Amino acid sequence: MLGPGPAEVGALAVPVTPMPAATRCEVVDEFFRSGGGSSVLLTDPQRPDLLGLVSRGRFLQLMSGPFGFGHALFARAPVGQVALWEPVVLDAGASVQQAAVAVLQREGDARYEELVVEFGDHRWGTLSAAAVLEALSRALAEQAMFDGLTGLANRELLLSELTGALDGSGASSGAGGRVVVLFIDLDRFKQVNDVHGHNAGDVLLRVVADRLRAAARPGDVVARLGGDEFAVLLRVDSPAWRRTGVGGRVGRAAGVGCAVRAGPGGRGELAGRRQHWGCGQRSDWQ
Repeated sequence: MLGPGPAEVGALAVPVTPMPAATRCEVVDEFFRSGGGSSVLLTDPQRPDLLGLVSRGRFLQLMSGPFGFGHALFARAPVGQVALWEPVVLDAGASVQQAAVAVLQREGDARYEELVVEFGDHRWGTLSAAAVLEALSRALAEQAMFDGLTGLANRELLLSELTGALDGSGASSGAGGRVVVLFIDLDRFKQVNDVHGHNAGDVLLRVVADRLRAAARPGDVVARLGGDEFAVLLRVDSPAWRRTGVGGRVGRAAGVGCAVRAGPGGRGELAGRRQHWGCGQRSDWQ
């Protein structure tokens, strides 16, 4: 099952080697041909505010040149003469969506040039346009299958996994299509929003989601259906599933109160209390 991928470009960037713009092209050519990296980042003391980028593919094509004379023409030239100056620079904390917009706003062949990612303290990385668009595609898929607030599966993904489990084709399929679905809602959740505000309600939902996720087993699907409603799809893959006590752990995880805001005395105010819960059982599950 697809899980959330990197949300920031810093997690996707690869390290880049900095070089002075005065470096001769033959040195850069040797660097690339020895597997030194996919690009180099150029700095120029005379223009400290500018960065230049030289990508491996475009540079080696230039060095080959028409009729193979590129190396003879550019070997001793400073690499700054063939660099792409002022490339798109993104902060490492920029989102994948922001990077995709930057890619699509460029025109012509420049659209396929790498982006520069700045980490601070004179550290940079690069990110290819292909990696950006692939990450964007993944992010859009995640938005269609995962709840944005809690990171849990959403209703559509739960139903897809349930269908797959019942016919034996899903990632959470159990032996013979035997599954258990636990439905969970939070009592008096509206009071939390009314008294403490919606931010406190969001905190409570995330805490409950984390507890449900921790209580479930690998392969189980924890979902938020909407509002304060959750569900957990459990595989009944063997009689041992009862002995794991997963149903009890899930119920207790959702039922225990949690502090979402410090009160006047510094103590956490409970946004929920332990609630009664039950898990139905059928003898034909064994």
